[in-house]
Amino acid sequence: MIPIPKGYIFSTAKANFRYKNRDDLGLILSEKPAIVAAVFTTNKFKAAPIYVCQEKLIQNNYKAQGIVINSGIANAGTGEMGIYKCNKALELVGKRLKIDPKLLLPASTGVIGEQFKMECWEAGAEELYKNLGKKDIIDVAKAIMTTDTFPKISYSKDKNLSLTLIAKGAGMICPNMATMLCFIITDVSIERSLFQNILTEATENTFNRISVDGDTSTNDCVIGMANGLSGKRISDEKDILIFKKILFEIMYDASYKIVQDAEGGTKVIHIQVKGTKTYDDAKKIAQTIANSPLVKTAFYGEDANWGRIVAAIGRSGVDVDINKVLIKIGDIEIFKNGMGLEGDIDAILMPYLKKQDIFLYIDVGNNTEYEYKMLFSDLTEQYVKINSGYRS
Repeated sequence: MIPIPKGYIFSTAKANFRYKNRDDLGLILSEKPAIVAAVFTTNKFKAAPIYVCQEKLIQNNYKAQGIVINSGIANAGTGEMGIYKCNKALELVGKRLKIDPKLLLPASTGVIGEQFKMECWEAGAEELYKNLGKKDIIDVAKAIMTTDTFPKISYSKDKNLSLTLIAKGAGMICPNMATMLCFIITDVSIERSLFQNILTEATENTFNRISVDGDTSTNDCVIGMANGLSGKRISDEKDILIFKKILFEIMYDASYKIVQDAEGGTKVIHIQVKGTKTYDDAKKIAQTIANSPLVKTAFYGEDANWGRIVAAIGRSGVDVDINKVLIKIGDIEIFKNGMGLEGDIDAILMPYLKKQDIFLYIDVGNNTEYEYKMLFSDLTEQYVKINSGYRS
């Protein structure tokens, strides 16, 4: 049973934006307006719902009562008409639910460049109303899926602090937000600026540290709602630390699931880079490796081709002494003192490379405490198949 924070209800609908005979419209609704913290895509080419969401949050002093999410149509690259239709869609939902549309936030995922058909929203709004309170959060998680193969849900195990999230994402995933949506609900009372700071930090250390294919989407958002209905206030240092820890844990769990569910993916590679001269150097090396198609395909093929990892380090733009670099897969040193492991490296590494979770460790050798960790997937023929026909 998924624990639900106090004061939240859900609904879904078959609006037929793109998918037939499945829910493709979801609603998260609080009994009263909640304070909101949010992080949005860094892509300069933002979708209409991102602009509308940001505008509404500013207008309403970062308060909202509901989030309306559709899948199938991204409403990106749709110009002023896309923004108009986004607002019109919220008006249709708000009118049917008798909620001020100013208090509803939009989120969309799907194909870029296609306009909404408003008759889909009219039918969807009616069905959302009929199903209000009859659906669970897992139904919303399923409704917002595109190429995902399973719904992504995570929640606090602490009975004294309720936090639950749903997320979607499987492709167009790259640090600095990805093609992913994440919605977090809690019933605690927390100062908005504090909530925002904690959410921003947690996003930087979870969703901004994953990569499937090196692409950053137009629609990404992480939105958190806190309605305060539990009566528990997060204000003293102890409670703040607990809240931060739990939020990080559930967001990390969701980020792992996104990489695990990578389009066509079979591996989750955990990379740790340390010993660099600066934090940014560690980040550059990790991201260069994580986004390398050659590295990713080697892991898919269970090929112990350490040369691709070394080459990625060398082209990362970081000044390194190759003779100081140490590379390990699992607990096996595969590169040291400027040379690869002697012997039958394929036979030695085969037990490690056959696992779903692979641990890649790199020490650049400068004897510093700087390090950077992230998760990335392998790259397979199935990824090409999925994305070569995504619109069809």
